[in-house]
Amino acid sequence: DDLVDRYLTAVVQLGCHPDLPDERLDLTPVDFVARGVVALARAGEGRDRTFHLTNLRRSPTHRQLGEALRALGLDVRPVSY
Repeated sequence: DDLVDRYLTAVVQLGCHPDLPDERLDLTPVDFVARGVVALARAGEGRDRTFHLTNLRRSPTHRQLGEALRALGLDVRPVSY
């Protein structure tokens, strides 16, 4: 029950997804973040600093995710944002 689960549920229930070819969903795996936090802690980094651990280069765009859902046989169509 997280943002991604709710997003996918809404897309399937509504039968549409935002047609955003360049906007990526941040689907950063928790193990990636955990390794990053441990590495920063071991290196003594992080005091008085903010780090944003993301995986945007490997995350799909809204359009790509919609295409993947259609490839699975789900009836979703792109709509203008």
